[in-house]
Amino acid sequence: MFAEVNVELELTFDCPHCDKPQRTSEHGLNYDITVGAHDLTCTQCGQDFELNINAPY
Repeated sequence: MFAEVNVELELTFDCPHCDKPQRTSEHGLNYDITVGAHDLTCTQCGQDFELNINAPY
């Protein structure tokens, strides 16, 4: 027997270039957020940056 649940997460963070708030859903990461590095482009200033999601230790 098993149970299944679908979870939608939305993380909020600031662009490292322009400090404007960003959300993971704006970058298509709301259903598939994984630990690691994600290459993103700011929706405000258009600059590329890397979002690192770390696992707790």
